[in-house]
Amino acid sequence: LSDVFFEELGIRSPDVHLDVGSGSHAEQTAAVMVGFEQVIEADRPDAVVVVGDVNSTLACGVVAAKAGVLVAHVEAGLRSRDWFPWRI
Repeated sequence: LSDVFFEELGIRSPDVHLDVGSGSHAEQTAAVMVGFEQVIEADRPDAVVVVGDVNSTLACGVVAAKAGVLVAHVEAGLRSRDWFPWRI
C-alpha cells in the first residue's frame, strides 16, 4: 500500500522498509522491534531519530537504546486535545 504514496507524491522509496502491516498495537510494536533490531545490527548507526508518538516511535526508540545507540525524539506535542491510544 505504501508504494502508492511514493509513486503519487513522486518521492523515492525509503532505504529501509520493515513491511509490518496491520495488527494490534502489541503485534505492530513487536514486529517493528524485530525488524529494526536487524537494521541496527547491520548498520551500527551513531544515533537514531524517532519522530512522533506512534507504535514505531516507541519500538525503534527502545531497540536503539537497548543497543547503546543514541536516541533523539522529535515531537510537536498534543495539539488535538484528544488522547489517542498510543498517547496513553
